[in-house]
Amino acid sequence: MRGLVFSAIAVAALSGCYTFGQAPRMGQVQVTPGVLSPGSTGLITVAISDSYDIVDRVKGMVQVEPPIPIPLYDDGTHGDVEAGDGLWSFSVPVPIDAPVGEYEIVFTAYTDDGLPVEVRTKEREVVALQAGLPFVIAYPKE
Repeated sequence: MRGLVFSAIAVAALSGCYTFGQAPRMGQVQVTPGVLSPGSTGLITVAISDSYDIVDRVKGMVQVEPPIPIPLYDDGTHGDVEAGDGLWSFSVPVPIDAPVGEYEIVFTAYTDDGLPVEVRTKEREVVALQAGLPFVIAYPKE
């Protein structure tokens, strides 16, 4: 869809998540700049609220075939500004040959044993702590 630009900021897809007060939560997810270009670099950020340090790592998967993993960091490296601040980030280079189009990244939080962090919905269903982010790769406008 030419000319359609998704907002680069998405609120976590956990509306209705019953967090039992102190369970981890995903907040805002974003990519900066709002539209990525082949050959450019973007900064992906996911806000995690985690009072009990349950979240050990956060990984995004670009929803293409095959999926492209994107690890995020909260240790002051890889584009992350401040270690331990709950903002998980990654400075990602967009390949020069990346096809233009609309994409989505799905982020999942994991425990230190490599299992997805689980939260309970209002319906008492147990689900992985996840959020989605639509983004666009397009050539810069001249």
